[in-house]
Amino acid sequence: RQTGLPCKKPPKIAGYDYCCAAHDPEKPWISPNNFVDHNTDLRSRYEGSVVQLFHRRDPYNGTILATRANLELDHILEKQCYCHIVVLAELGKEDQDQIVDVLRNEVVNNEKHNLCLTHKDTNQLKGAGVFGFLDDRGTGHLSYDSWGKPLKSFTSYLIEASSARARDGTARLSRRTTCRICTEMGKAAVHTRNWFDAQGETPSFQRVAEQLQALIVEMELNTSTKTS
Repeated sequence: RQTGLPCKKPPKIAGYDYCCAAHDPEKPWISPNNFVDHNTDLRSRYEGSVVQLFHRRDPYNGTILATRANLELDHILEKQCYCHIVVLAELGKEDQDQIVDVLRNEVVNNEKHNLCLTHKDTNQLKGAGVFGFLDDRGTGHLSYDSWGKPLKSFTSYLIEASSARARDGTARLSRRTTCRICTEMGKAAVHTRNWFDAQGETPSFQRVAEQLQALIVEMELNTSTKTS
């Protein structure tokens, strides 16, 4: 639907006709590309500052940043997370376009709160875990207990992505690394939540903020100030 090309992948689950929400015409979806800053080479502009911010360490696995070629600039709270909460806020097109523009320019690509350098493998596994959780949540395939807590945690999606890629020779994510990912994502989410609070009582912004808070809770992101 969104790409205009037929999906050649198998359905994600028996009884469901599509591989993901992006190909399901019944599910609202926007591309993470909407949050790309096409006017700025983010890595060239911010690499030095984010390296210093994290004391020349990968914030997810704690290792010293060494070989530049094996590193990638990562959005800590991923662009796909922002897509997810904006879609679930069910805004009109004008309000949605406005909030996407403002988030892209003021929050998503903020070098002090939402960017870091991490190893390529870690970045890809983190992205795959986030995608799995959000896609199941978006298509209604994330099950909940009687208290409204997901039966499959975000950490489980990270570990599942790690195990799948390990067969290709990609290093697995350790338990400590998954904890650090949840901590850093929590910090970025808190910054975004505080940003929303500063916008006043604009209804469209409040609706997206409510979706952000729900996502923080369901992903069990660590929103304390204590570092792991």
